[in-house]
Amino acid sequence: MKIAGVVVDVPNRQTDKLFHYKIPDHWLGQIEVGMRVIVPFGPRNIQGFVMEIVEQADVTKLRDIIKPMDATPVLTEELLELASWLKDDTFCFTISALQVMLPAALKTKVEKKFIPIQQSEKVDYLFQGRAMITWKQAEEENILAELTTLVKQDQVDVEYEVKGKARKKTEKWAVWTSSSLINAFDEVNKNANKQQEILTLLKAIPEMEVPVKELKENTSLSVLQSMEEKRWITLEEREVYRDPYADRSFQPSNPLPLTVEQQRVISPILTSIEDHTFTPFLLFGVTGSGKTEVYLQSIAETLKKVKKRLF
Repeated sequence: MKIAGVVVDVPNRQTDKLFHYKIPDHWLGQIEVGMRVIVPFGPRNIQGFVMEIVEQADVTKLRDIIKPMDATPVLTEELLELASWLKDDTFCFTISALQVMLPAALKTKVEKKFIPIQQSEKVDYLFQGRAMITWKQAEEENILAELTTLVKQDQVDVEYEVKGKARKKTEKWAVWTSSSLINAFDEVNKNANKQQEILTLLKAIPEMEVPVKELKENTSLSVLQSMEEKRWITLEEREVYRDPYADRSFQPSNPLPLTVEQQRVISPILTSIEDHTFTPFLLFGVTGSGKTEVYLQSIAETLKKVKKRLF
C-alpha cells in the first residue's frame, strides 16, 4: 500500500503538519511528490500538496486521495526543500511557503488540456480523432489516469490556458486530424451533402485548421457543431491579438555621430563582429554618457552581417 503525506490548504497552526491518505490503486504510479491533489478533509474536499510517499503511517483508518490536480509535479524536490527552509526561517505556515513556490499561472483560473504529440494505438483509442481533451472531459470519460500515464511517456502533453477576467477578442477555429477526417469520410451519410462538401473542403487544407468564418460561406455553424459532436472536428476559441501600431507608420532614424570616446569603445566591438569571435564586452558610464548609441550601432552592424550571410 502506498500512502501520501499531504499538506492541506488550511493555513493555521492546528493543520500545519502532514495528513496521510491512501493512494487508490488506479492512481498508483500517478501520484508523485510535488503534485497537487484533492483530498477529503473533515466534511469537505480541499487542495493539498504531496510532500512524501511512504509504505506505512501511524494512522489506523486512512481515507483515499480523491484525485490529482496535475499530470506531473508542479514543485520540484528543490522547491519543496526551499519551502521547508522558508517555513523554518520566517515562521510561516508550510502551505503559505508552498503557495509562494507555485508559478503565477497556476494561481489563476486555468483550463488544462491534453494534446497528443505522438501517435500510438493507445493515443488514437483515447482521443478518437480529437485534437485535444480537456481535463474536465478526461474526468467525465474516466480516462484521466490513462492520459497522465501517456504524459509521463511523452506521448501526450498538457497545456495550461489561463482564464483571465479581461474580455478578449476571440474567433472560432475548426481543427481536425488526418485520422478524424478519414473516420468522417467513412461515417458520413451519403445524403448529407453539406457535410460531404465541407469534408472535401477540409481535406484540401494541409494545415488541418481553419477559421470558422472562412467556412461560413459554404456552411452554417450548426453543421460544424454537428460534425464536432461526431468527433470529426474540434471547434476552438482562439484569442485575436490586436496590433496597436496597425494604423501608424514610422520613419527609420539615422545613427548619431559618435564622440571620440564612443568611437574608441565601439572599435573593438566592431572588430569582434567582423571576425565572428563573440567576445563579451562591459560598457561602463553614467546615465547620458552615450552607451545606448554604442549598443544600437553594434546591433545594426550585426544585423548587416547576418543579412549578408543569409542573402
